Amino acid sequence: MRTRRIAAPPERVLAAAEERLSLGFADPTAVTIEGNTITWTSRADLVELATRVAVVEPDGDGSLVTMRADYRLAMPYFGWLYRPLVRRALEKSLEHIGAVLSARLADAKFFFDEDRKTRLEERVKKLLGITFHQKLGSMAQKLERVRKLAGVISEQCALTADVRQTCDRAAALCKADLLTGIVGEFPELQGVMGGEYAKHDGEPQAVAQAIREQYLPRALEGELPGTLAGQVLSMADRLDSIAAFFHVGMMPTGSEDPFALRRHATAIVRIILEGNLRLNLGRCIDNAMNFVRGDGFRGVADFEKDGRRRISDFLFERVRHYGRTVHGLRDDVLDAVLRSASSGAIDLVDLLLKMKALQAVTARPEFDPLIVGFKRASRIVEKEQWDRKPVDPNLFKDAAETELHRHTESSRKDFDQQMAEGRYDRALDALVRLKPPIDDFFNGVMVNAEDAALRSNRLSLLNDVEDLFKSFADFSRIVVQGG
Repeated sequence: MRTRRIAAPPERVLAAAEERLSLGFADPTAVTIEGNTITWTSRADLVELATRVAVVEPDGDGSLVTMRADYRLAMPYFGWLYRPLVRRALEKSLEHIGAVLSARLADAKFFFDEDRKTRLEERVKKLLGITFHQKLGSMAQKLERVRKLAGVISEQCALTADVRQTCDRAAALCKADLLTGIVGEFPELQGVMGGEYAKHDGEPQAVAQAIREQYLPRALEGELPGTLAGQVLSMADRLDSIAAFFHVGMMPTGSEDPFALRRHATAIVRIILEGNLRLNLGRCIDNAMNFVRGDGFRGVADFEKDGRRRISDFLFERVRHYGRTVHGLRDDVLDAVLRSASSGAIDLVDLLLKMKALQAVTARPEFDPLIVGFKRASRIVEKEQWDRKPVDPNLFKDAAETELHRHTESSRKDFDQQMAEGRYDRALDALVRLKPPIDDFFNGVMVNAEDAALRSNRLSLLNDVEDLFKSFADFSRIVVQGG
């Protein structure tokens, strides 16, 4: 950054700094491009300059003032905030930048006019000539996978027929703007220009908007798609990329993530959780893997058997980060809920609700002693060998056995009802109520009795308790004092 030092009383310079004038050098009649095109093309060359502002800083002894001569860009005109003492230094550089900017916008206008002569639909067939990746075929193949996956996600989200139709049409056109002149010159306009051209071609506004939103969020904390169709299209595109690169063994390693798969995973997690989308992500992963496999790409060893777990664990890492940073959830709480979630249906919204409920109950004074008792039961069940027959109440010898069995069965009924209704705080209440009978059992009953049948029955009783707890989360992951 260029710096000028000016000898002047600091009071005079600081007073002059209050005066702000705005002058424009770009000809507003030379460019007629609509919407985001002007904004984006200007930023391509001037992103750093566009964010700077003049600063006045007195030196230590008050005799000199350092002037950093910068400006701020504003479209479709641009001007700067400047200090009168550095006006001449600014004018020369701004005249040059004005000429560069006008030339860039003229190029954009030319491409914009030429691109509109060919409909997006006519460009789709030419996507066969664009390589997505040397190991993963053409962009046409990716588009078809995204289209099918968007259909699966739409079905999972139980969207209306109209929205499903919008998703399908938007997915069928979403990559066509890669063949336009303006995107070739300004790649950062992908999606934005697709939406503009779709609107020009007479596509419904909902289709154009979904195409425009497919790359949102563009940054980790960027703006999310605002429409359901845009959310579906964005998720389908990103999940396909994750499944495809995992299929050929090109997963992120350490700090290396050349295909931005972590950013894609974070975007999927944010879209689902912040959009409150209730869907089985596990089924979407299965379909994404099947669609990639169906294109005949050579996969890495064991991916067909272990791919779902790898992808779901990769997404869960983003869920962990989101849960920590956005909701302040504990690592052990996150781990307890996510530990076994990859094997069945994966509803991220539901998992987050469970995490919040579990973290809330950890603050109760009786929770830590309860988990100590659970972990004791779990360790005994894990290390002992027995026939694992169902519990036989006729073999109970101690009242504590009868009480634990009775409370376990009654708590299970209440627990199952609350879980079915999504009342996870009340479901956890049912588990907390087991603390007294668990304590009484360990205080009064010898689990490893000499009688094999008695011992086996008691182990089965503890196994029932463990299974009930694990139907909510893996409580062995919870960190407590004394456990």
